[in-house]
Amino acid sequence: MLTKSLLDEAGVDKSLIDELILGQVLGAGCEQNVARQALINSGLSVEKTAFIVNMLCGSIGLGYDAISLNRADLLLCGGVENMSLAPLFT
Repeated sequence: MLTKSLLDEAGVDKSLIDELILGQVLGAGCEQNVARQALINSGLSVEKTAFIVNMLCGSIGLGYDAISLNRADLLLCGGVENMSLAPLFT
């Protein structure tokens, strides 16, 4: 999983990550809660929260808010899409 590799390569102490937030606008056909799957597959504690936001760049904004409001110190935020399943019209 990409998130696990990135965290390992960066040398981040996974126990310090407070929450995982992923943006996913085109979620049709994907498995349930991709953020939760990413959390577990990254080796993060299952006691941490992970959720998806359906808003472009929303995960970064929510992460910024959480840190600036002292609700969290370290978050993993990003975005995922499965463009193979996206309905594209020409």
